Amino acid sequence: MDNGLTHDEKFMARAIELAYKGGQNTQSNPNVGAVLAYKNKIIGESYHKKYGEAHAEVNCINSVSEQDRHLISLSTLYVTLEPCCHYGKTPPCTDLILKHQIKKVVISVPDPYKEVNGGGIEKLRNHEVEVVTGVLKREGKLLLRKFNKNIQGLPYITLKMAVSQDQFIGNPDSQIWLSNSFSSVFTHRLRTNYDAILIGTNTAVLDNPKLTSRHYPGANPLRLVIDREGKIPLTHHIFTDGLPSSIFVQKIRNVAPQVEQIMIDDWESLIPKLLSYCTQNNLFSVLLEGGATLVKSFLDRNLIDDAYVIKTNKVLGEGIRIPHFQGKLISTMNLDGNHVEHFQIKFPKSN
Repeated sequence: MDNGLTHDEKFMARAIELAYKGGQNTQSNPNVGAVLAYKNKIIGESYHKKYGEAHAEVNCINSVSEQDRHLISLSTLYVTLEPCCHYGKTPPCTDLILKHQIKKVVISVPDPYKEVNGGGIEKLRNHEVEVVTGVLKREGKLLLRKFNKNIQGLPYITLKMAVSQDQFIGNPDSQIWLSNSFSSVFTHRLRTNYDAILIGTNTAVLDNPKLTSRHYPGANPLRLVIDREGKIPLTHHIFTDGLPSSIFVQKIRNVAPQVEQIMIDDWESLIPKLLSYCTQNNLFSVLLEGGATLVKSFLDRNLIDDAYVIKTNKVLGEGIRIPHFQGKLISTMNLDGNHVEHFQIKFPKSN
């Protein structure tokens, strides 16, 4: 088949591609894609588009044209995640599959959610539906990595940093721009995929960043900023541009109403309380753009899931060294001389 893929892998690859279109709109729900294929032709395809709305299987079946609807029962359904078998915000997808008399379902990975967790597969098989599992299993598990972190009560955390040719990420006393305009657009696009963006005090003071996605269409992440001693000038963007920010502090200042101040009495508990704040406020994913100290504190606690490193051609000669981390390189991108490397740091279990 195409690119060396088997028949089932080809259609599952398309389902996985569709799943990513859900982006952050699925919130705490997993990103799921589905394809309905009759012989070697796709007659329907879609994905889970928004939290609380129809699942991928529903959207996929609904996408079949009127002239092809008689083929639904003769087709194979490819879905990246085991169909649900319980009533949540929507009815069970297993019931929909049985209603349309689909005889074969191909699944990438089982649903780790306790209300499903193999129950959907069992129900289908008990009704004489042929179920094939484990197709493009690795890709299916990677698709679930945010969902798996969220059901543990933690946000999915991605590190993003730019690094000079000689392995420095900045200067401790002044603002330095390393990446080019293409990388800047990439960063803004990346931000649209996250619920929140996190920086520390030094980054906020020196760079006076806006932390928005203004160079790419999409929602701005909520700005999370650490400012223990109130060092960030009240004239900086995070206080004055009218957009919401959440600042973690040890002393309260008189700030604009769109700025929430979260009092941390015991600074040793900052990170656990920050993670708890994310969970309580439905911030399911966080883009970490902080400096070396903040990054190291997250790395030391094994909290970072993946990382984007923008390697630039600038030479600093001295400065703050890039924090060390171990991960597997999963993709690269050349942006006019800036090389973006994407690393997976934490991996789903193999079973």
